[in-house]
Amino acid sequence: MDGAIGVGLLAIHFARKLPRAILAGSMQLPAARQINRRLVLRGLSVKVGWGLADYRPSPALAFLATGGSKPVIFTAAMLVGMMLTGCSHGWAPA
Repeated sequence: MDGAIGVGLLAIHFARKLPRAILAGSMQLPAARQINRRLVLRGLSVKVGWGLADYRPSPALAFLATGGSKPVIFTAAMLVGMMLTGCSHGWAPA
């Protein structure tokens, strides 16, 4: 995880300097810089969900190939959560 955070910080640092996105028309980086209650609660809910399910998104997708019910249920719940979060921000699923 530490490696991913480092890579992410570097990517955001360089992305802020670009006039536009490389593979898209516009770049939408977060403008808020403060940590608030909503951000902390959302982060905790994600981590608690991963802990209860005993999966993270990437391994869950890989475990779908095993045919077990647990990765299918986790992946379905993850996708529903992503769609609900998107809809609460005004984004509609394509």
